Amino acid sequence: MAQIMTVQGSIESESLGITSMHDHILANFSHIFTAESGVSTSDNYPIDINKDICIEDLSFLNELGYRAYNKHNWDLSDISLMIRELEYFRQSGGVSILEASAPGISRNISELKNISEITGVNIIASTGLYVKPTWPDKFCEMNESQYRYYLLKDLEKGIDNTDICAGQIKAGIRTDSPDELKFFKVTAEISRLKNILTTVHASRNTGLDSRRKMLKILLDSEISPAKLLLCHIHFSFWEGDFISIFLEQQNNKINLDWAHEVLDCGASISIDCFGEYPRTWDTIRLTGLIRLIEEGYEDQIVIGNDVYQKTMTRSFGGFGYSGILDFVIPELKRFGISQESISKITVENARRLLEY
Repeated sequence: MAQIMTVQGSIESESLGITSMHDHILANFSHIFTAESGVSTSDNYPIDINKDICIEDLSFLNELGYRAYNKHNWDLSDISLMIRELEYFRQSGGVSILEASAPGISRNISELKNISEITGVNIIASTGLYVKPTWPDKFCEMNESQYRYYLLKDLEKGIDNTDICAGQIKAGIRTDSPDELKFFKVTAEISRLKNILTTVHASRNTGLDSRRKMLKILLDSEISPAKLLLCHIHFSFWEGDFISIFLEQQNNKINLDWAHEVLDCGASISIDCFGEYPRTWDTIRLTGLIRLIEEGYEDQIVIGNDVYQKTMTRSFGGFGYSGILDFVIPELKRFGISQESISKITVENARRLLEY
């Protein structure tokens, strides 16, 4: 029987159940993204962007985008919050979550195991690295041999000083820096050696040329396309502002070209970030998802929530980890997507990608 590695050990792949294939639990992005914003505490805002999130500020944070400057919003390290949010996921019918964090974002692996035990949710942990600006210093100084040792240790022996093993590899690209591309080559080697899934992140502003360079390196390094998942694919569905959808109707077509390139090479894609503001993006995501299913790509698509900010959790006004269950699946059914197709993108494809 094929197995899947979770933070509580191996499970039979048949028990995976409905799965969010991209989420963050106990992650903290505050030191990364608020530093990049360049916002001064003296800047004039109608709310105090430095205080903890409260309901009277949610519209300013979400609709006007001030959430990007609020450190409290980027911090998901509250254990009690994460337990409550995963219990919502479980109550809605969710069974498993692929936790896509890496060093520099989160590595509280022991608490991930405790949360899994308390909530009954299978959590698949990641090894690997996110985009270069998040890398802890020690990873910036590693050579390819040291990358190999790091990945194999996390996969075979345990993450940090535990016996909790990773169940997949995460690799990120932002501007195709030499170190990012070097890490991709090693990632492909270890993925092939261990028959383990690699999830690849491209940033919202990563250009098409950089995406193609990344994909070529992975394929030239002989990664198995059957174990390659490109997340956040929806960022390539639309360019420009959303008002133009109505002002320039002749130019408002969803662009699936990059998705087709990836799918036609045999890899899989993840459509995620459901519930992220501005919510217009959910329309873009759903439109692309429905079209790709209708085009016959249902065997190569998975979905996820990608909760990475407090304002995406139910406790702070969002859909939370149950978003794909409480929002996405009902919408797919409303537009005529069959239960067979829904089962593929929520259960069967996740199982195939994660099993070893």
